[in-house]
Amino acid sequence: MDEIQPIETVREISHKALKGSKWVFLSTILSKTFQFITTIILARLLLPADFGIIAISQIIMGVVSLFQDVGMTQALMQRKGDLKESADTVFIFNIFWSLILYIAIFITAPYLSSFFKNNEAAIVLRVLCLSFLYQPFNIISNAFIKKEFYFKRLFNITLWPIILSSLASIVLAFLGFGVWALVLGILMGNLLITVLGWLSISWRPAFKFNKMIAKDMLNLGGAISIQNIIIWFENTFDDILVGRWLGTPLLGVYRLGYNIAVMPATQIAGPINDVVYSIFVRLQDDKKELKRFFLYIIKYVSLITFPIGAFLFATAPIFITTVLGEKWREAIPVVQFVSVYGTIGSITFVIPTLCRAVGRPKLFLKYLIILLIVIVPVFAYAVPYGLKAISFVHFVMAILFLPYNLSIGMHLLDIRPTEIINSLKMSIIISVVLGVFIYIAVCLLQFSLLINLLIIIISSALLYAALIYLVSKDTFMEFLKFLKISLAKEA
Repeated sequence: MDEIQPIETVREISHKALKGSKWVFLSTILSKTFQFITTIILARLLLPADFGIIAISQIIMGVVSLFQDVGMTQALMQRKGDLKESADTVFIFNIFWSLILYIAIFITAPYLSSFFKNNEAAIVLRVLCLSFLYQPFNIISNAFIKKEFYFKRLFNITLWPIILSSLASIVLAFLGFGVWALVLGILMGNLLITVLGWLSISWRPAFKFNKMIAKDMLNLGGAISIQNIIIWFENTFDDILVGRWLGTPLLGVYRLGYNIAVMPATQIAGPINDVVYSIFVRLQDDKKELKRFFLYIIKYVSLITFPIGAFLFATAPIFITTVLGEKWREAIPVVQFVSVYGTIGSITFVIPTLCRAVGRPKLFLKYLIILLIVIVPVFAYAVPYGLKAISFVHFVMAILFLPYNLSIGMHLLDIRPTEIINSLKMSIIISVVLGVFIYIAVCLLQFSLLINLLIIIISSALLYAALIYLVSKDTFMEFLKFLKISLAKEA
């Protein structure tokens, strides 16, 4: 009996997570598709400088948000037993801490924006940072929802605010509000997410503060926060350089191109991180099942993200000019080079998640420090040569550091290199074939750019499905089985 119980527990956890993943995928597909269409519309209505101002504000907000949470959301999720008392302590701490941070941002906004030589960013930053004041509510609702696999609730909380705020931004852009169309849309979306999240949980604060709980959670959250700060700096240092030395309009071009290129990592792999982290935490004492799930994740995520990366790389020239317009042409090399970085990131995202779940965050922290030491001088050297050079750095670094990144997970779970290769082999074959097909199609098709793009999208989707079936009929059937289970009506 002692051996059977853990297996049953693992099955229950996996089944529960699979059911939850349905809502994560639906939310991801619907919300990100809607956001992408909205971005295209706004890119045609607004100027690169408008996107650049938002990028400047988000650079500053990004670092402040790291200090706002100080890793407490994940610390709260990892905490065993009843979360109510711990949630109360986290909530009270974050109310006061968020207010302090907002006051600091309000005072320093003019000085921060002057670094980027754009005074207009100061008022935008002050307004956007109002969202910090209701972030404590988000921290608690997110922790409860994710820990208990309530991803159906998360679907509704995420999707409707995105749709409504995106429509608001489009209307305001049509009316000539410029950058404020983006600002007000972002604020509206964040506020709606906060309200819906708060209404979706039964917990309400008792306003009791436990110093011992706060100390324990700050110790765990502090280690996570240090790691998150380094990740933020590595992901944002290029934005800082572009905004400071190449100017706000080019920052807008770079940021938009970058966001499109990292779609495999941020729009597909990123959202399911909530499911993955929850499962890793539940399975942290079962190394065999943890290994099996790790390999399962990188196999099936790569089957989706690798072909998307190949598509972005091959179609960037006609995609950018056709969909976004000629004013965004400088984003083409950004999309091409960074798409490789985004594709690789779509499988390596599980490494820091795994390290945190098993209580070994220092392993990934060491990797981040080494990466930081390398990329800072390289980015600083590349930025004077323009967007193409700094995008190429992402391409090179992603390839060079991939073996080291994966070796962390291999070390923790006793995974052999051949097991990693076997998990990724099918995705690589399909992506290479698809990429070559698209490249030939781009060269041969002689219709208008829009017709060419539509033909390539439809034919690539059909070829992708056919390749999965031909390369591995078992995998194709497993995909269908996954859909059947995840889409089954919940009891």
